[in-house]
Amino acid sequence: MELENSIFIEEKQLANLLENIQEGLWVYDRTLRSYIYFSNTIASIYGRKNSDFARNLNLWAEAVYPEDAKVFEKASIGLLKHGIVESKYRISLPDGKIRWIKDKRKLLRDYSHFPRWVVGVITDITDSVLSKEELAESDVSFQILFHENTTPMCIYEKQKGKILEVNSSLIYILGYRYDEFLEKKITDLLCPDDVSGFLENQNLEINQKDRKEYEKKIFRFIAHNSAIKYFVCLHFQSIFHGLESVITLFFDKTESYLYEEKIKKLNKNLEEQNEQLKKIAFLNAHQVRGHLTSLLSLVHLINENQTYSQELFFDLQRTALNLDNSIKKLTETINKDLLEEFSNLSLHESINIMQIDDDPIQLKITELLIKKISEKIIFLPYSDPSLALEDLIKREKRPDLIFLDLNMPVLDGWGLLDELQKNKIQVEVCIISSTNNPEDITRAKNYKNIQGFLIKPITLEKIKNFLPIKSNKEVS
Repeated sequence: MELENSIFIEEKQLANLLENIQEGLWVYDRTLRSYIYFSNTIASIYGRKNSDFARNLNLWAEAVYPEDAKVFEKASIGLLKHGIVESKYRISLPDGKIRWIKDKRKLLRDYSHFPRWVVGVITDITDSVLSKEELAESDVSFQILFHENTTPMCIYEKQKGKILEVNSSLIYILGYRYDEFLEKKITDLLCPDDVSGFLENQNLEINQKDRKEYEKKIFRFIAHNSAIKYFVCLHFQSIFHGLESVITLFFDKTESYLYEEKIKKLNKNLEEQNEQLKKIAFLNAHQVRGHLTSLLSLVHLINENQTYSQELFFDLQRTALNLDNSIKKLTETINKDLLEEFSNLSLHESINIMQIDDDPIQLKITELLIKKISEKIIFLPYSDPSLALEDLIKREKRPDLIFLDLNMPVLDGWGLLDELQKNKIQVEVCIISSTNNPEDITRAKNYKNIQGFLIKPITLEKIKNFLPIKSNKEVS
C-alpha cells in the first residue's frame, strides 16, 4: 500500500511539473487508439478543451492553417519512416487568431519492437516568429534607408572607429571595395591633418542655429585613386549590432570647394596683376611714351628740313636707345622673378614665330621675350594684318606658330582666321586678347587651328606654354 501511494505521489508530482512548463506534452497509444497523457498547455495553445482532442482525433489536422496543410501531412507521414520529426506551421484558433507552433514527435517501440507510442511536444513560437518578421522588416527598411540612399553614408564604432557598414553611394565616390571599407577605421580615410577636427565634430550636438557654421567645416578624405575628396559630414549617435556607433552622412563639396579655391587664387593673381599693370602703365606713360614722342618730333623735324645736322642725328640715335632701354625695363617689370627661371631653357630646334598685332610696342616686347628664351627662334613681326596674310599666302615655309591679336582695324583677327581657312593655310594660332571674353572662347571653337589664348600683358610664363622648350641640363 505504501509503495502504491509512493508511485501515486511521484506521478502526481510529474504531472504538476509537466503542466507548469510552457511546452505542451501528449502521449498517444497506437494500440489503444487513445491518448494516455494530454497536458492542459496544449488545450491552452489551441484554444480548445482536452476532451475535444479525445473526441475528435482529426482535430490536429482541422486546426492547421490551410496554407500549411502540406507541412502537417509530411510530418505525420514521416514519423513512421524516420522515427522522429519536427515541423513548424500555423494553426487557426476558434476566435480566428493565428498562432505559430513547433510540433516535435517521436515514435517509441515496445519490447517486441512494435511502434506503439507517439510522444509529442507542442511549443507556441508565435512571439519568436513575429520578432523575426519584425527584424526582417527592419532589415528591409534599413536597406532602403541606408544602402539604397543616394546620400553617401557609413556607420563606424564610436570608440575604436572601425567601419561597420557603408552604402553604395560612398563606395562609388571614394572607390574602395565594400570589403576594403570594412577592414578600415574611419580615420584611415581622412587626411592626417583633419583627423582631430573630425573626431571633435562627431561628438557635437548640432542644432538648427549652429548648422550653417557646422556645414562650413570641410574634411578631406583620400579616395582609392589617391585623389582628395572634400566633404561636409553630419554625425548621428546610434546603436548598431549592440555597439555604440556613429552614422555619418557625407555631403560632397569637392567641386564647389575646388572652384572656390580657384576663385581665391584668381583673385590673388588679379590683385598682383593689377599692381603690375599700374607699374607698367606708369612706365608706358612716363618713359616709353615720352621717348616715343621725342623720337616722332625729331623725325618730323628732319622731314621738314630735309637736311639734318650731325647733332640732330645723335639726338635721334640717343632717343632711340632710350626708347629701347625703356622697353627692356618695361619687359623686366612684366616678367619680374621669371627671367632667371628661363635662363637655362632652350628650344629643341629652331622655330619660326609670327606675331600679327597693330601695336608696335607689343611686337617689340614679344621679340625681347622670345630672344630671352632662345636665339634660335626666328621672329616675324607684322603690324599690318593684310601684309601678313599676303606673306602667308606666298610663303612655302609657314611659321610654326602665329600670335594673333583680335582687335585690329580694317582686318581683325577673326577676319584673318577666315582668310586662312579660305586659302587652306594650315598653321597653329594662339589668340592674343586684352580681356578673357567668354564669347571669344566660344567663337574660337569654330577654328580647329586655334591652340589657346594669351591674355595681355604677355609674359615669359605665358609664352613658354606654347613653345617646345626644355632645360639645357637635359640637352646632350
